[in-house]
Amino acid sequence: ASGMARLRSEAWLESHWFPIDYEPFFDRILAQGRPRLVVLVETELWPAALAAFKRRGVPVAVVSARLSARSARGYRIAAPLM
Repeated sequence: ASGMARLRSEAWLESHWFPIDYEPFFDRILAQGRPRLVVLVETELWPAALAAFKRRGVPVAVVSARLSARSARGYRIAAPLM
């Protein structure tokens, strides 16, 4: 919550909660303008969201992500599917 308060205090930043991995939701957000960068603040890497950003050429950064060695191996294996 404190991070969201900080984001809202910066006029040049925009923040959205992603309640579900539903492509029309992301399309609606992206139709409002083209972001220069999407920053995901967790490891919830949702395929529909990533596909929507990629289709529009929007780079994605994942920050504050904690992955175990086991999870990292799983993401590497699943990378071609995403």
